[in-house]
Amino acid sequence: MDAQQIGGLLVAAGAGRRMGQPKALIRGEPGRAGTGALSGIENGDRDDETWVVRGVRVLLAAGCSPVVVVTGASGDAVERVVRDAFAGDERVVVRCAELWADGMSASLREGLSAFVEGHGSMTGVIVRGVVVTLVDLPDLGSDAVARVAARAVSLSGGNPGQVEAQLVRAVYGGRPGHPVFIGRAHWSSIAEQVRGDTGANAYLRANGVVSVECGDLGSGEDVDSRPASPER
Repeated sequence: MDAQQIGGLLVAAGAGRRMGQPKALIRGEPGRAGTGALSGIENGDRDDETWVVRGVRVLLAAGCSPVVVVTGASGDAVERVVRDAFAGDERVVVRCAELWADGMSASLREGLSAFVEGHGSMTGVIVRGVVVTLVDLPDLGSDAVARVAARAVSLSGGNPGQVEAQLVRAVYGGRPGHPVFIGRAHWSSIAEQVRGDTGANAYLRANGVVSVECGDLGSGEDVDSRPASPER
């Protein structure tokens, strides 16, 4: 993948009410008994790392650049964590979705608008598409991100302009999940059509999204709640 052509978009805006705190700020264990999904990160084990920082690292390791992080709940705190971890790295951009409580759609619109407007390392760069993922997928690795992006590139026949027309999403045992590649040609339509907390699912189905099996690379499951404490 050409890092100058494909960006990353990390949605990290939710309040995480069932987790007791925003998921972006959770550290270490993913909240699922018997798993250690934050281990084995490409740059070594980082078990004390926040999920938002890990998500950014995964996108960067896959070659996505720039990476836009969309915050919402506890936005100032999440932004500080990201800026501390990536100080001076112009590839990483933080945007706050003021209407984050309206659901995934608000975050998606905010993130896509950041790429349209251009910022920092985006100046003078034509971003052909973005790989979208969520902060609550702690077992997602850069290999799945790279696979989805590579499929978008291969479908374009090596023509950078054709990359902009592609829609590709990861599936896990046939079940749709993230990451999702959204070519630039679709950004404005998605921004206009998405509503509520379903994101771009309806748009993707209606516009022939291509599925890429990633079940061999991870579960694709998001983490919505902490496991019950074992009885003593």
